[in-house]
Order: sequence, then C-alpha cells, then structure tokens
Amino acid sequence: MDANRRKQTRYDSMNLTCICVNEKDQQVHEGMGRTLNISKTGILLELSFAAKYGQTMSIATSFNEEVIDLHGMVMHSSRSENGKYFAGIHFTDIDSHAQEVITKFIDNFKSNFK
Repeated sequence: MDANRRKQTRYDSMNLTCICVNEKDQQVHEGMGRTLNISKTGILLELSFAAKYGQTMSIATSFNEEVIDLHGMVMHSSRSENGKYFAGIHFTDIDSHAQEVITKFIDNFKSNFK
C-alpha cells in the first residue's frame, strides 16, 4: 500500500521523561512517555503509568534538538485502548527559554499548514 494514500499526515512523536510528585513533594513515579500534542499552556502525554488529577509533574523533552524542562499539574487522565494512559498537563511553571522554544515550535508547525 502506498503510504501517500493515508487520510491524515503522520508526525513523529517526541519522547520524554517525567517525574510525578504528590502534595507532600514526594516522588511517586518516574517514567518515559511521548508528547501527543502541545499548546502554549499545556501538553497531552501518553504514559505507561496512570497520573492522578492534581499531581505535579516535571517533564524533560526536546523540540528541534533543544531539551527543555516543563512543570505542570495533571488536569485529566484516562486509559487508552492500547493499555497506555493519557494525561493532560497544564503548565504551572515554565521559564522564558522553554516558552520561546514551544512558541517557535508551534509557529513553525502552523506555518506548514498555511
């Protein structure tokens, strides 16, 4: 089958590492995942573990070969059909460099669809 006959364009996912902490700032889980989508205020992740609403998450990921650290709160979590978990993270602490990298990534992505 010709790959160009796909209905949707495929994009490479970005792998990441993350650490979840509880309300006492104690680490409760560390693992790998991948980015499913991102905005200037949050990120949707696919994880191998269930993240709980309200947990704080520290994430290290890369965009265009620049590694950035992100911090946020789990706003929703659900299990996918393949046994993985989805977690919607709202950024709570993001430095100006990380924000600039994300903004540039989003702007480049949007410009490819004009």
